Amino acid sequence: LWLIYQLVTSLTGKWNAASRSRLAASLLISGFGWFIYTFLTALGNEERVVSLFNFSASESIAVNNWLGRVLPAASVIYLLLLCIPIFRFIRNYRYVQVIRQYGLTRPAADWRLFVNRIAAQMGIRKPVQIWLSDWVTSPVTIGFLKPVILVPMAVINQLSTQQMEAVLLHELAHIRRHDYLLNLVIN
Repeated sequence: LWLIYQLVTSLTGKWNAASRSRLAASLLISGFGWFIYTFLTALGNEERVVSLFNFSASESIAVNNWLGRVLPAASVIYLLLLCIPIFRFIRNYRYVQVIRQYGLTRPAADWRLFVNRIAAQMGIRKPVQIWLSDWVTSPVTIGFLKPVILVPMAVINQLSTQQMEAVLLHELAHIRRHDYLLNLVIN
């Protein structure tokens, strides 16, 4: 699937970021679907899976004995390794809840109006909030149902008006493409 992505994006000319993102996400989700289909097919037809290896009777006994010793330990290690992304997901979820509630300051009214006006022009129907945050180090968009743009407090003083507008346009593009939801699904 990665090779398909590389071939499609390199052979068909320039792709914008949104199209590349959609293609990558659809290939990633189809890869997961492929895994589920293969798993369920193999689960329902174990004899077909065993016949793929084509072992003789003596080799089959030796392989089964070896697998009987190795698979329990490999399964435990695999399950333990699966806990790492789950713990990271929980930690990140808690962090998002904290930065969404604490250390927030309302920006000037002109920035809120700018975000609302541009969001409407981009076809974003959900109300988008913008907050200055003490907790983030770079601009970030969080939330799918109630999107929030968090801008670091220090950024507001160091960027020109045009630079700040570019940052907000970038974050609004994430909202329009539903990147937050897509990242949740991928995780």
